[in-house]
Amino acid sequence: MQKSLLCLVLGSGCFSLGLNPLVSHAAEIEEYQRKYISFFATDQSSLDLILNQAMQSGLPRFAYQAIPMANIDLQGFAQTLYQYQQEHAGEIAAQKELPSLRFGDKVVSWEQTRRIIDSAFIMVPQWHFGELELKNLHEDRHVWYVDLASRLKLELQVYQLTQGQARLYTTLAAEWELADPLEVNDISSIVSSLSKATAGVLSPANPVVQPLILEALKAMPAYQQELAAKPEVRMLPVAQKHLDKNAFVSLFKTIKQQAAFGLKAHIEAINNETLFVTLPVSESALRLGVGLDHSYRLIEYQQVNGNEKAVPIGFARVRKVQEQNLELQPIQVLREPEMGDQLLEYPQLGIQLEFLGGTTALGFENEPPNNWVAQGGMRLSYNAAKVTGISELYAHYTGTLGMPLSTSSLTPERLNQVSKEAFALPIFTEFGLLKRWYWRQFIFELGAQGGLLSGFLFNAKVNNDIPYTLSLGGTLLAGLAYQLTPDALIGLQGGWRVYLPSKWTTSSDKGPTNVDLPGLSINGPVAQLYFSWMF
Repeated sequence: MQKSLLCLVLGSGCFSLGLNPLVSHAAEIEEYQRKYISFFATDQSSLDLILNQAMQSGLPRFAYQAIPMANIDLQGFAQTLYQYQQEHAGEIAAQKELPSLRFGDKVVSWEQTRRIIDSAFIMVPQWHFGELELKNLHEDRHVWYVDLASRLKLELQVYQLTQGQARLYTTLAAEWELADPLEVNDISSIVSSLSKATAGVLSPANPVVQPLILEALKAMPAYQQELAAKPEVRMLPVAQKHLDKNAFVSLFKTIKQQAAFGLKAHIEAINNETLFVTLPVSESALRLGVGLDHSYRLIEYQQVNGNEKAVPIGFARVRKVQEQNLELQPIQVLREPEMGDQLLEYPQLGIQLEFLGGTTALGFENEPPNNWVAQGGMRLSYNAAKVTGISELYAHYTGTLGMPLSTSSLTPERLNQVSKEAFALPIFTEFGLLKRWYWRQFIFELGAQGGLLSGFLFNAKVNNDIPYTLSLGGTLLAGLAYQLTPDALIGLQGGWRVYLPSKWTTSSDKGPTNVDLPGLSINGPVAQLYFSWMF
């Protein structure tokens, strides 16, 4: 039997993890034959077409077709199809063209019928719109809006055709919040009419006032008419705009996690720290959707209580992608990889959420800095390999909050009109890039980021306001990290941070005015521990 080194697990043409693996080594994998995934669209919603197109783009490993079957029972359809297949087994084997099938007033051509027979699975999408409600009162360019909102839910039932039966394989779900902003006319009159209930607070931005405004809007005929509309009719155009291919990335990850839909490979050759995989002649990395930094679990089959069981022994990531060949780097292994070891796709979105804690230099302009001001925050990273073609390159956004810096160290001459009890609260918002190099679980990192240092001066007692300052600067980082699991790592980073001082500003009746106080200044070390989780 000719072996293939990469195979999509779709029906009888391939083996899944639980089907007769060989003892002590990887299960034999037959050459991949592309299968069709059929969409059984019972309500023929325009959202079905959007889903179909998104899956063709986001999951190119499947071949798709839509089956517009309104008012047709899926089980009856499967039984008729099976009977037709049995009656014409000889002609099908000889690849002869057969007559079309008729289901009520619906005619299915032989080409469609053949594709359905070839399909390992049928997907039945069902869409549900939640009740309409008014929420999220907000201002945009001095105009106030309220959102007409509804939750859109997708229930994607996946059936497997077996012996004339459509057997439910799994049910997948996704959910989105839809919102259509409606302009609120004459909001000042609405707020004024509520002045007694709001104790004279007349600002629509006040969180205490907003729920009362929403209740007042619900009582108005124009908004009552909006709320009385059918959600599936009123919000359909909103859903059509909202659901682009990026709206389904979490659903696609869930699909890849199903045992029947994950890519499967085995190691053909090993050269030092590189694992080589060759794709079938009929396939390519592009057609299968394989990309840089995609993760795969290393699997071996072991005897557990007399039964063979697939046991993870580590994971690897794709480091080089060619049309027919892949090179992977082992990251975490319980034993050294061997030729024939199984590789099973471990889907990830490439988004990392990181929690930071450490210290930073911080001080006032022309004053001795404190090099050990505590700070903490979060960093959101995105693997940019797909965009840049550079492995383990991350674009990230970082937000950190530093410990307040007291003005008590400043002389009275430098404080001027600012209270000596004042303190500055520093907030860093930075964008940057981080490159990682792996040797097994050990990681070396280099990064650069730049952004804003926002300072807020509390207890300043200036114009009954909170003075603020905005400074430009950046940070250079180097670090070491350790991969705990395919999803989690911990790291330690150190570097140098520079931010130029800027003036403090406060509001007054005549507009913004400067506050005579030294600006925040940084030219010193930064150090931080972090924990990262990849989704």
